[in-house]
Amino acid sequence: MMKKVKTTIYVVLYSFLVCIAMSMGVFAVSMPQIETYTNIFYHTKTPMIGKTNFQNAYLEFNEEASSIGNPVITEIYFDSYTDADRATYAFARGGGSLVSTNVLSTIDVSLAQDESIFAHYYTYYNRETSSHIGAMFVLSTETITMPADASDFFRETKLYDYDATGAPISVLTKIEFNNIDTSLVTTINNMFNYCRSLTSLDLSMFDTPKLTSCYMAFFGCNHLTSLNVSGLKTSLVTDFGYMFTHCSRLPQLNVSNFNTSSATNMGYMFHNCTSLTSLDLTNFTTNNVTNFRNMFYNCGKLEMLDLASFNTSSAQNMTQMFYVARKVTNIYVGTGWNTDNVVESTDMFSSCISLPNYDPNCVDKTYAYAGIDESTGLYGYLTFKE
Repeated sequence: MMKKVKTTIYVVLYSFLVCIAMSMGVFAVSMPQIETYTNIFYHTKTPMIGKTNFQNAYLEFNEEASSIGNPVITEIYFDSYTDADRATYAFARGGGSLVSTNVLSTIDVSLAQDESIFAHYYTYYNRETSSHIGAMFVLSTETITMPADASDFFRETKLYDYDATGAPISVLTKIEFNNIDTSLVTTINNMFNYCRSLTSLDLSMFDTPKLTSCYMAFFGCNHLTSLNVSGLKTSLVTDFGYMFTHCSRLPQLNVSNFNTSSATNMGYMFHNCTSLTSLDLTNFTTNNVTNFRNMFYNCGKLEMLDLASFNTSSAQNMTQMFYVARKVTNIYVGTGWNTDNVVESTDMFSSCISLPNYDPNCVDKTYAYAGIDESTGLYGYLTFKE
């Protein structure tokens, strides 16, 4: 019996010493894969990315890349990571410098700092542009969960480079959300603010049942020509203010999936969307909206607006609502259109020169009705639609 106990003690002691030796790298030569990939596959069931951790990783990678003449990060991918990916995303932690086609830097970007999500710097050669591209892969063995507050996530001040005036600009040209869970997200305020190098953005992977605010979400994305927001659930959103302001190259924008029943603010929502040729708003519910200020300001290519579903009984501010919408020939409204409570409407129709009966001297809510005013015999600028 004593001999058996001693044997057990020796086995336990030997195992303990082996573990210590492995942790010290004694067996590193015979077990290179363990050394190379250590700590990478630890994960929780629902790993959550940290906004600050992510932004710091982006800056750290770019500063290091810039210092040795390698390309800064212009592409970001949120992807899954499995054992089979090892050959593709090979790296060694704390490698020192960035080398083309290799990842020699990696940072823990998980919220809990439990190594459940890693960001890796990677470079590859783009044959189309004949240049090396810097890419950041945010990888996890499980779905990556966005935090409730996703505001400012990709905002320009958190990114890299400056324009001629010294203002911070984004060099991001591509973001792909292939492995993302947005079910906890409540706000995307300024999420892509001034991401001025993005030409397309697909958020169809998003699912946001708890979303309450979209304030300035895509503000200043003036190179976007394609934007898919079909994944956004907006039934709880109260603030749509400035959401697409200065998205000046978007030719089309499909927001037909938006539920706006909780909305109170639509001020500047499509402000300066100068390339829009069509906008489908027939499903918008606006019963609670008080602010329509500058909503369609300088939407210079729109030829028609269908606002027949709008109920404006709560509206208080319609200042410059249609200002400089020069090509709009018809603004359709329905039985819910009401301006009785509007107290601010300066320049509401200023420079809407294609509207029927347009008078440059009458550009406030005075003419914000459809048909003829029996008391004055004058026609309004709007067109009634059943």
